[in-house]
Amino acid sequence: MKAIFRFSNLFSVILLFSFVAEAMVSTREQGIWPEDWPKELEPLRKQARSILVGTGIQQNIYEIRFTSREEFERAWPSLQKLRTTNSPVTVYVTNSPPPKAWGSLLTNGQVAVRIYAPSEGYSGGPSSGEAQTRDCAGASKEGKMLKAGAPWPADIISANGELPEFVVYQQIDGKSRWVAADLEKDKRENKLTGFYNRARVDLELVVDGTIIDLTKLHFPRGTLVHDERFPIPDLTAKQRADLVTESHQAYRQLVTKENHASTNIPPEFWGPTIKSLKPLRVINDRVNIKIVLAERDGIEAGFYVNLPISSFHPEEKSYLEFVELSEPDGKSFGILYRYKGATNRDRTK
Repeated sequence: MKAIFRFSNLFSVILLFSFVAEAMVSTREQGIWPEDWPKELEPLRKQARSILVGTGIQQNIYEIRFTSREEFERAWPSLQKLRTTNSPVTVYVTNSPPPKAWGSLLTNGQVAVRIYAPSEGYSGGPSSGEAQTRDCAGASKEGKMLKAGAPWPADIISANGELPEFVVYQQIDGKSRWVAADLEKDKRENKLTGFYNRARVDLELVVDGTIIDLTKLHFPRGTLVHDERFPIPDLTAKQRADLVTESHQAYRQLVTKENHASTNIPPEFWGPTIKSLKPLRVINDRVNIKIVLAERDGIEAGFYVNLPISSFHPEEKSYLEFVELSEPDGKSFGILYRYKGATNRDRTK
């Protein structure tokens, strides 16, 4: 299987070693994304950078740098349109460590939006050098080669409209096919085969709280936000269940021994699982329990337990992220969520 890529007018070529073989990453100080992307992005090409990845992973990364809030807010609706259904958004803060996989190619030194997109290259074709000279687009129409870009075949799109992050080229019953691939799983199991072509379009934000202010952004319902500014731990099933039980117990102790309207829940009421998380504070939020683990730039994050005795049910749209973690059969003492939203500093005792 061959993968063919067309890089033009490249200013720099960097040789890297990938998990498959020696590979090429090319950069250009200009946004060379597809012409059919939203026209509102056209003025931003000159302040963008393109990274064309031709390693064992085939993808293009477009980084658009912003110097004013107005400029970003004009572009944001169009940038949102580029994301494929239910794709995640990753958030970094300026001057924080960049994505580990890219070394010096990416930095978080400046406010920016990065778009991880398909390579728009071709896979398949004959095994000889003939594939280098023939008309790739024509071969794609004949079904002899596949283009790594939209429109994607219906059989790799899930029922809820999601695309896999990566696909691989395969010949099935003599026909060229894109097949969904789990890159991370294949790496863990040492089963990497061929080239992994990005299918999904993901966004990455480098924010500063002024030009890009997360408290002013609203993501579509259900958007998964990977916020690298806030190291929120993953929990085992037992920890999730214990956290709900201990939150219920903490509230019962609060109303028994303290003023039941108190906002802060004293550490002596925290259970062992809550204590193990080393929270900044634990809050009574209208008879629900908010466990705050991290805070910066007016944003806080942690875990939220909606107790069944509370008449207040938080609305997902009020948070940057509000994701249910409880198992269907484990909600008798409350429902656990991971949350991220604007800091509420009104914590009267």
